[in-house]
Amino acid sequence: MVIKLIKNGFIDSWQSFRNVIVAILVAFTLLTLMSFTGESTASVFFVSAAMLAMFALIVAAFVMSIMAFIRLLYKSLYREESYRAFTQPVASWEIFVSKIVVAILWTILISVVASVASLISMSIMFRDLSEVFAVVKDLFSYVLSYIDWSLFLVWGVESLVSTIFTCSLFLMVGAIVNSSRFQNRRVMWFVIIYLLIVFAFGQLIGNFDTSTIVAQLDPGFYQNIENTAISGVVNWADLFTIAVNQAGVQTLLLLTFLKALLAGFMGFATVWLWDHKLEVID
Repeated sequence: MVIKLIKNGFIDSWQSFRNVIVAILVAFTLLTLMSFTGESTASVFFVSAAMLAMFALIVAAFVMSIMAFIRLLYKSLYREESYRAFTQPVASWEIFVSKIVVAILWTILISVVASVASLISMSIMFRDLSEVFAVVKDLFSYVLSYIDWSLFLVWGVESLVSTIFTCSLFLMVGAIVNSSRFQNRRVMWFVIIYLLIVFAFGQLIGNFDTSTIVAQLDPGFYQNIENTAISGVVNWADLFTIAVNQAGVQTLLLLTFLKALLAGFMGFATVWLWDHKLEVID
């Protein structure tokens, strides 16, 4: 049944997230078109207008993504949607898991769309993408000479756990303010409680050093940049060096484990509140 809930949740949220994807694609399209302009007055005007429009689209995509996640994790569960959400022949934990999975899928999809759009945009602007790939490949080879692939796994796990943590917190606070404890101004209480928890947790994490890599610019960085521009040959070692901060990696792993535990607790609390204290269905 969880698979069906995920499928339906993805389809129901398509309209909200579609606008985000469209805004991202249009922004990269404008960026690409700007590379074909000349130096005439009309071209300068077009570039200025396109830059403003692109900035507005980026802001709009960010705002719409927030609204889409609010729709997915809150509005689709309460108010007029509560009857449909909580009268299905499914367990509360299945609803919780499906919401988390759908949120993760949309996060991944939006990231992929933005990455592919930027790649296509670069291939058109630079005309010859092979040169871009050569530079990127050389950069990755240089970076990987200092760090191990396991660090990328740590970053991936941390990103996944952070997404689950954020969604779990959102769902738990929603369950709290829509319980029998709160009768009025539930949205206001949701904002207050959510921001207080985020602030408190942010203050806690801020006391720890979670930087996993340290990049140090070469003393002759700017001169080396000029030499690179003239020669066309990039020697990354002349620009910066990278070192892995092992203490930061261990701290990041510890905080990731803490987030995973808290996400599990919030999941349990959310399901319990839905089963015992939910008061949204008239």
